[in-house]
Amino acid sequence: MEEFVHTRTTIRKFLRNWLPLINRKQQQPNNSKAPLVKKPSEKNIRTPQKHAEELAEQHQPGGSPATVVPSSQFPSSNVGAGDYEPDEEAGLELPPPMKPIQEPHLIANGPPAFTKDAKESSANLASTGKMDGNPLSEIEEIVKTTTEQHESNSRVDGSGGAENASTNGHGRSHDNNHEESHSAVPDKAAALKKRQCVFAELVSTEESYVQDLHEIVNGYMSEINNTNSDIPMPEDLKGGKMKLVFNNIKDIYEWHRDFFLRALRNCQKSPADLGPLIKRSATKFALYYTYCSNKPLSEYIVSAHYQYFDCIRQKLGHRLDLSNLIIKPVQRITKYELLIKEIIKATEGAGLYKEVPMLQEAYQQMKVVVKTVNDMMVVLRSLQDFDGEITAQGSLLMQGPMNCVVDAGQKQRELQVFLFQQIIIFADIEKAKNQYSSPTFKYRSHIQLNHMQMKELGDCRFQIKSTDPNKIPEVTMICQAATQESYAGWRDMLNKILQQQNDLIFMLSNPLSTKNK
Repeated sequence: MEEFVHTRTTIRKFLRNWLPLINRKQQQPNNSKAPLVKKPSEKNIRTPQKHAEELAEQHQPGGSPATVVPSSQFPSSNVGAGDYEPDEEAGLELPPPMKPIQEPHLIANGPPAFTKDAKESSANLASTGKMDGNPLSEIEEIVKTTTEQHESNSRVDGSGGAENASTNGHGRSHDNNHEESHSAVPDKAAALKKRQCVFAELVSTEESYVQDLHEIVNGYMSEINNTNSDIPMPEDLKGGKMKLVFNNIKDIYEWHRDFFLRALRNCQKSPADLGPLIKRSATKFALYYTYCSNKPLSEYIVSAHYQYFDCIRQKLGHRLDLSNLIIKPVQRITKYELLIKEIIKATEGAGLYKEVPMLQEAYQQMKVVVKTVNDMMVVLRSLQDFDGEITAQGSLLMQGPMNCVVDAGQKQRELQVFLFQQIIIFADIEKAKNQYSSPTFKYRSHIQLNHMQMKELGDCRFQIKSTDPNKIPEVTMICQAATQESYAGWRDMLNKILQQQNDLIFMLSNPLSTKNK
């Protein structure tokens, strides 16, 4: 019994020395660079060799065999009886069984903070008394197990929430796959929202545009046509000149008000209908060709009689003057092109590829309208000395420079050629276009298309000849395009016009045959 008491006392002293050390290390900061390690006391660890041998002889005969700790495992020093400090043993409780000294007790205030020191302490124990069955071995295993678990927990906690969520090795990859599988959803939703915003802008700006046209038609035009108006009209505006100011803007206003605005509102609910709507409206957009054909002239008239039109503005209480209102149709045409382009981009982003071709067709159509309007305005501003009414020649179909020979034997020269629906005009290039000014062209001659013959000559050349009996002398032009592509464009357009004329002549000459067909 005495040997057993001594053994238990030795274990208790070991715990008294090691547990406070562990608790102190728990309270030290983790970033300590040079932790102080308390080395085990030889007084508390060394057991007399004689006592160990007697203890082994006592427990070997029965029960579970005890493991003898050989003397080679202990330092060879003579330890006296006073090393056990018997005064401390008297009146002290025996230490509790080994089971309560488990991991929960050791980490009650948190896991050990210094895993390196704990490992070194464990190594010291191994060098002083670790053997299977030895009570010191059991304590060492507890410390080792706790240390390893603490290291594992520290790695998990220190790696962030993403690592902590993937303890089984699958959390992070699962999150990434989840993000990738759903990344397209927000993009598609954002594209659809963008498209709705563009449609909303299309409709809201259309409403503002219709209101501007309303101020022109039901404001200025009504006041001008009012015979009882208290604002006298200047003499030089009477007659037909006032019609040049407004041209066909009333037709444009009524079409937008009664049809196009309503159709655009419906397209907000069904965006796929925008493409077909623009395609059906192609003939109505031709109204802008007529309106813009005399735009420079209308601007000149309004600026020349600014005081008269400003008096009407003040009477109507309008914010914008007439010169700012009559430019609205030209600005609106370019706005359609830009908004449709944005709608196409958002439609592709939303993955609605079936709707893209029709929208692309609508976009190309609006580009043609804008180009035609711009070309018409350029011609009106730049062409000089033409005696006829340029606005009565129909839409401008093509224009560009070509090397031309006016009559046989003359020297070839570069001319600007304008092809309208009813006439082709040749003009000298007085001043080329630059970044500071528009080009200037001086009229030279023309040929009416209903009195024209064309002959292909090869080498990107063709000859056009006037057959008008009233035009003397007869005009013959040999034109050469700069490229094969340009030549094909002019040739095909002229052949198309001639074919339409032949079809019309046939219909007029054979009305019954045409009716039977």
